[in-house]
Formats: sequence, C-alpha cells, structure tokens
Amino acid sequence: MNIISIILLLWRIIILSCCYGAATTSAASAPIAKPNCTTHCGDVAIPYPFGIGPHKDCYLDEWFQIDCRHDNSTTSINYSRHAPFLKSVNLELLSIFPIEDGVRLVQVKNPITFFNCEGKETRQSQNLTGSPFMYSRTDNIFIAMGCDFLVRMMSSDYGPVAVCGSICQNATYGDYGYCDEINGCCRDTFPPYELTNFSIDEIQPKMSDPMGDCKYAFLVETDWFEYNLTNLKTCWTWSAFLWC
Repeated sequence: MNIISIILLLWRIIILSCCYGAATTSAASAPIAKPNCTTHCGDVAIPYPFGIGPHKDCYLDEWFQIDCRHDNSTTSINYSRHAPFLKSVNLELLSIFPIEDGVRLVQVKNPITFFNCEGKETRQSQNLTGSPFMYSRTDNIFIAMGCDFLVRMMSSDYGPVAVCGSICQNATYGDYGYCDEINGCCRDTFPPYELTNFSIDEIQPKMSDPMGDCKYAFLVETDWFEYNLTNLKTCWTWSAFLWC
C-alpha cells in the first residue's frame, strides 16, 4: 500500500445509520438496488435505501442520495476511478455493510485535524446533526499523534466527549508499532451518546515547541487503525511535513 493511501484511509470512520422507514428492510431480502437504478459506483455496491439515480425513486430521500464522482486523486498517472459520495454531507463512501441485528453501518473518509503542520490544510469532521446518521461509538476510536500533545473532542450537544494526552520519551513518536501515551500516540473512546457532531481542539498549546513537530488528531475505525499502525511510522519517516 502506498503512503498516500495510508493517510487517506486514516480518514476512514464508521457512521451509524439510524434505521427508519424503508431503511429497516432485512439484508436477506433487500435488493442491491431498485429496478432500473445504478447498482455500483466504482467498486462500491450501492444498495437501497441508498441510491445513485437516474431517478429520485432510486434512493429513500436526499440523505441517502449518492453522487458518483470521477476521482483521479491517485499516485498512478494512468489510473482514475469513480468514487461514491454521500451527497448530503459530502463524504466519500467506502462501504455499506449489510444490516446486522437491526444496525446499519457505512464507512466514510473523514478529515484529519492538523496542528503546527506546515502546508497541511486543517479541517473539522462533518456535522451530522439533523441527518439519519451518527458516529458509531463501538466501531470508532479517537486518536491523537504528537509529542507533548493534549487534545480533546468537543460536541456542541454534550461538551467534552474524549480527551487524549501524549508525551515522547525519546523525542520521537510512533517508534514502537503500538499506541500509548509515552510514544506520542494516544487513544480514547467516547461515551454512549448519540454523537452527531464534534470538533477537535488543542488544550493549552505550547507557546514554543522546540521540536517543531506536526501534531494531528482524528476519529478512525478501530480495527483499521490497529491493523495499519505499524505502517504509519514509515509515512512519518518519509515526509518531514506529513506530505503524504
């Protein structure tokens, strides 16, 4: 896997879709899509209640409308692809899981929030308030990367929902292939709230950082993060400004 893919996939989180109306159809009986509606965007299957078109009847309502976009953001000059986006929240959709025990999950790419990172545009996560989606507590984890770094997730509904603090014993981070507070990597879960919005901010940022380290925080799918953690050190090593 190339470095760019690693960073992009770090933006991947899981959003829990609140089941209502036609969205509660069982996975065994649900068609891949309604008749005469597009079934895939690129390699991603698009089952109802999600839909692409060409008609409005192909999706349940505007929250489930998929925009299939041409995407050439790849390291290969000769390769391009089509990528599905949840049009209502403008997030790239990676997968739609079958319904299991009444729960429907989708995977999306989610922004990373950067601090002191030259050349990196910092963005906050999408506000899902009013939508049929929420951030899944059981499948996501809050991660912070950086030396002498204290950061939190803030929700407009609940206040602070997660806090992470990390230091670097050997003045570097990510050296051990695992994530704990002493190697510049911190993780935290959030309470069992119906979380639809949050922002990430640094608590008492240092006025002077002698290391000048780039620091960042994000919400990510737990299983993916743990599987790919050993690859992250390579990315940091290869780029001074995390230009990955």
